[in-house]
Amino acid sequence: MGLETFAPEAIQDMAQVYHDLVNNPATRDIVLRATKKQNPNLNIPEIDLKDTMQNFAQKVAERTQGLENKLKEYEIKEQVQERRNELKKEFGFRNSDIEEVERLMVDKGIPNHKSAAEFYKMQKESAKPTPSAVHTTVTLPQDSLAAMSKGGQSGLNQWARGEAYAALDDIMKGRR
Repeated sequence: MGLETFAPEAIQDMAQVYHDLVNNPATRDIVLRATKKQNPNLNIPEIDLKDTMQNFAQKVAERTQGLENKLKEYEIKEQVQERRNELKKEFGFRNSDIEEVERLMVDKGIPNHKSAAEFYKMQKESAKPTPSAVHTTVTLPQDSLAAMSKGGQSGLNQWARGEAYAALDDIMKGRR
């Protein structure tokens, strides 16, 4: 529908409304963008420049964010390597030990390397033997020939069996 169908006063009213909208700071950008959308080839420097600068700024922001992410990743890797080196220095761990420590950190939810290393070290240490409550002194016959002369090898076996039963009895009494 062309402007020919409108009365000259209506065209003048529409032009005045458009003029008022374009000159109002609250509506200017909206009206100019709507005009550009209606006619994409229309040259509106104010809108074209804003869009070009916005696209440029967006690309710069994305690139900057990418560089910041890489820098954070590098810093995190450096911190982890420092902690690994501290474990090697403080605990004398090898790379395989450090891999186990880091596996423990993930599996057990341990937040730092040092705590996980201490836990790992405790797991690897053998339990110290507890002293026996019963100290039985085993006395062998003074002369093995004398024990054997009473019954030969079976006499010596019988003596050994008796000593074993006595030791077991002592152990059982100590546990009760």
